[in-house]
Amino acid sequence: MIKQKLTSIIMTAVLLGLVCFTGCSSENKGSSTPPASTDTPQAVQDTAAAPASTSDSAAAPAAADGQTADGTIRVDDNLPADVAAKEGPNGETPESASLLQLTPEEAAKIKEGNYTAAICWHQGGDTYITKHTQFITEMLEEVGIKVIAVTDAGLSTEQQLSDIETVMAMKPDIIIGEPVDAVATRQAWQKVSEAGISLVFMDASGDGMKAGTDYVSCVSSDNYGNGVITADLMAQAIGEEGDVGMCYRNVNLYPVEQRKLGFMDTMESKYPNIKVAEATPCETAADCEDATNAMLLKNPNLKGSFGWYDEPCIVIAAAARSNGRNDFVVTGCDLGEDVALALAQNDIVTGIAAQRIKAQARALGILGCYGLLEKQAPEFVAVPGLAVTHDNVADAWRECYGEEPSAEILKAIGQ
Repeated sequence: MIKQKLTSIIMTAVLLGLVCFTGCSSENKGSSTPPASTDTPQAVQDTAAAPASTSDSAAAPAAADGQTADGTIRVDDNLPADVAAKEGPNGETPESASLLQLTPEEAAKIKEGNYTAAICWHQGGDTYITKHTQFITEMLEEVGIKVIAVTDAGLSTEQQLSDIETVMAMKPDIIIGEPVDAVATRQAWQKVSEAGISLVFMDASGDGMKAGTDYVSCVSSDNYGNGVITADLMAQAIGEEGDVGMCYRNVNLYPVEQRKLGFMDTMESKYPNIKVAEATPCETAADCEDATNAMLLKNPNLKGSFGWYDEPCIVIAAAARSNGRNDFVVTGCDLGEDVALALAQNDIVTGIAAQRIKAQARALGILGCYGLLEKQAPEFVAVPGLAVTHDNVADAWRECYGEEPSAEILKAIGQ
């Protein structure tokens, strides 16, 4: 990976006025416009360091998404109260993001504080991270908090260590972060905690750090539950009987492992007439082509396969098609543009367990406020997934991304 100096951009559109520091990023899943480079980040820091004024908070909408009539701020009124996840990455008891809220009195207290926040991502540039940034920013604006910096470590531990140091110098009151490496970045995150900053993690915390003491909480999609959803969708599509396969990522990462376990456990416990006959570890989405070809060669009667996220699903579907298996069923996780179009077209990709991106982002922002209020928070917050098929793909896209699906998707479903 090519190392780059910390660069900065002034983001426009939905994040007008948001300062973004970005490092190298070599594995972004989506396309993005390269940022303008600068060798004088200090000038940008000076500009960004000014806290949000009370007039900024007054301009926030009176009834934003997630607010009730009495002004209570929630993640999402329609979010399920139960989660399938059995435990968090450190053995925590998962609780649904539906339980999180700020009362009108708590929101008013935060608005008086002129607080600021920063976001330190492990990587950026794709729709998933861009939308998280947008929805976190919008949620914090509801209580007058200004996001003054966003960093992109480009999956580089060294870059994230530099990012954290740079952001801390700006003295934000909240930092929301996703570690590149939970072990190698632990000391940097610990310094954030010791500085009295409200620290909230996404997906994984710093190794050995304790929720409620070293950080407020950790938020993740209910990845085990998403695996359960993919199994249910697969079973429904193949008539609850037959052999199926799996393409899973061969890496010890909590979210990825939970998806695999959710799928396998559900097939074993709920569908006795379905056998996971083939399970192939893959390093990348591209590896799923050879894996699917090999599975179908060995077991021509295989009815379908699981993919651990959206890109493997597209590759698996293409391989099945090349083998003349247009009846093949593919289910997996994450609602990307390509799988959404496949669902809309009634293609081989039959069902997807989508992450509720907007809800997850709002949960991160609300928990940042919990830290400011010294309000007790759940140690680990899970956001229930959403089952997506041809029938609800457009509505699911709106719920996950807060925007209309592409014209191509709408055309495919006749809207």
